Amino acid sequence: MGPLLDVDPAFGAPLESRIEDNGELLLRGGTGFLGYWGKPDKTAAIQRDGWYVSGDAVRKTERGELVYLDRVEHLVKLASGHPYPPQFIETRLRFSPFIKDVMVLGDATRPWVGALINIDMAVTSRWAEERRIAFSTFTDLSQRPEVRQLVQGEIRRINKLLPESSRVVRFANFPKELDPDEGELTRTRKLRREFLEVRYRALIDGLYAGATDIACEIAVTYQDGRQGVLRATVVATDIDQTHTP
Repeated sequence: MGPLLDVDPAFGAPLESRIEDNGELLLRGGTGFLGYWGKPDKTAAIQRDGWYVSGDAVRKTERGELVYLDRVEHLVKLASGHPYPPQFIETRLRFSPFIKDVMVLGDATRPWVGALINIDMAVTSRWAEERRIAFSTFTDLSQRPEVRQLVQGEIRRINKLLPESSRVVRFANFPKELDPDEGELTRTRKLRREFLEVRYRALIDGLYAGATDIACEIAVTYQDGRQGVLRATVVATDIDQTHTP
């Protein structure tokens, strides 16, 4: 969002901001906020010791600029109690041309934020071909070290916008493209999270256990209706190579 606006003295005191321990932005100064007409209870709920309670979770950069993360009510808490913005991470990562879908991991049972990435086959394969990187299938391409390094760079870029405890620590690329025909996505390409958590349980558990090479067996349905099993070794990657899960 950038820095706070300068306020003409005719409109009040300079704007001030304060960030609470849960990341919530409080403001005062300027024209201020007098309250809701005829609703003193509602007014009291968004005022705290002279500050306006925005309900927005933000982070302040080293340059003093505010970065909007999400509404405080939409943050998810980790095992440590630290709240982080999964929607912010997923949305920003989807801006990458190399990333088609993202499933951010991390709740009250997990110590840090992880991610499962569905690479964009069309864009990433062209990128690989231009660099003479050999591959045969989606599975092969997704696990290539060059592609994992590419995704790692995209995640690092987003991590810079986040508080340290909200940053993605480890990730893995899905070994197959997520498919609505297999119940992994809705028809509007929204993640079926509960289904994915069960289907990729071995991958998620391996990611948090600190494993590097994670063996996965995934039931798949081919276009002709035949049933099969995709067996793949998925490589988990640390964002910070000095980190030990």
